[in-house]
Amino acid sequence: MSRHLDIPDRRRKILEWVAMTLFVLTALIFVTNQQQQPDVTYATQVSDDRAAAADPRPEMPTYEQIAAEYGDQRFVVLPGGYAVMDEPLVSEWMDKAGASQVLVLPAVHPDDQLTIDAPSDVVVVAGTHVTYDGYATSAASFEEVRASMGARDVTSSVIALLAHAADEPDPDGLRPMVTREPSPEEAAAVVADLQDDGIAFLGGVEPFERPDTNAFTQEPLYVVAPSPAPGEAAVDYSAVVADAFPGRPVVSMTGLWIDYRSEEIEAIEPAIAASFYGQFEERLSKYAYSQETVLRVSLDRVEQFRASGMFDREMPYVAPDPLNITLPILPWICAGLAAVMLALALAPRTSSTPRSAPAMPRPLARRFAGLSDLAVEVNALVTEDARPAFVRASRALVEARDSLEEPSTTSEDVEALLERAESDLDEVAEITHRPGYRPAISLEGGESCPAGGAVSASTPPSSG
Repeated sequence: MSRHLDIPDRRRKILEWVAMTLFVLTALIFVTNQQQQPDVTYATQVSDDRAAAADPRPEMPTYEQIAAEYGDQRFVVLPGGYAVMDEPLVSEWMDKAGASQVLVLPAVHPDDQLTIDAPSDVVVVAGTHVTYDGYATSAASFEEVRASMGARDVTSSVIALLAHAADEPDPDGLRPMVTREPSPEEAAAVVADLQDDGIAFLGGVEPFERPDTNAFTQEPLYVVAPSPAPGEAAVDYSAVVADAFPGRPVVSMTGLWIDYRSEEIEAIEPAIAASFYGQFEERLSKYAYSQETVLRVSLDRVEQFRASGMFDREMPYVAPDPLNITLPILPWICAGLAAVMLALALAPRTSSTPRSAPAMPRPLARRFAGLSDLAVEVNALVTEDARPAFVRASRALVEARDSLEEPSTTSEDVEALLERAESDLDEVAEITHRPGYRPAISLEGGESCPAGGAVSASTPPSSG
């Protein structure tokens, strides 16, 4: 025996509209997000919006123009060029390598490309980036990076390229950045400056807003200084500031070199420096980035190291993206909704009209019909005194009829209602002094009932 889905039309319509609406919404969400690109970050990019908004930059002169202006000078420094070197030592190696000139150029703007048509026997230094005869070099130690980024000294890089061209072993031409302790007056001035806003700018560097960072548990203190003049030592304020502000991290920046003094990262500071300068050394040496930009990117790198768990610190909580979680199951939801709509479309439709009342058992049907007919006859004879009893009898007959529509109604329930109706009609006959209309007498003759053994409930008279 086959079974089918039997749903009333009104409920079917509601289900169809709900399924169709959900199907359209899930399909739109799925389709519109198919072009979503994965959020993958391979490296932090250095950017300097302030530099991009600067005044128009002068064009770099050609080598012919430089030669016409400076002639055969061995060391030529163009306006804006800031790299320094040990010129007597470099001259010795120039003779060995056959180099004719060292050309020191300013750093290139991040939006520009360095193009200089210098001869192959000319050493070109753009910013602190050194090239010679098509070759370039990079620092091999922290001291070299510190000297290049902090003191702008490129002696080691220039000699390394010249030694390679002369096919000789690379000598130790490193001149490390020399530092000294601050004088009492210098220390007092910096400590007083830090008490105001936690950042001190020295030597005429361009000030900027104090960086907002989560790299440390406590707010760090910043000392920003320019690169020292050639032959001078850089002033190291980290120890003095740490003593004046116990427990506070100290960030010292000299030129583009950044030192961190904090117990939180003391063990891992070399790894942070290697990660940051190993990635950005070439770009920082060639292009003109502000100290603010470099400091903010370096602090981001420290924060990345902290979040990686290297300091026994839990990873920061990142709330899951509901869209990325639900996208894989959206096609299955669409398929399920389509199956629901198909099932509703194929299901046979049922009539919304109410079912006919179930048939009464034969004895009850005869009794109900007789009492209903008696109530119709008595209706015209009811006096005001008998009206309440007649209303109760009519109501009992109506309830008996309506109870047949309830599946839980039993014959005993119907019989109890008919007993009430008969009692009330007997009271009506007694009040109106018409004994012939008493149910016991009126129904004695046996009211006929339709053939078939059972009758449907007829309509009782109105009680009005």
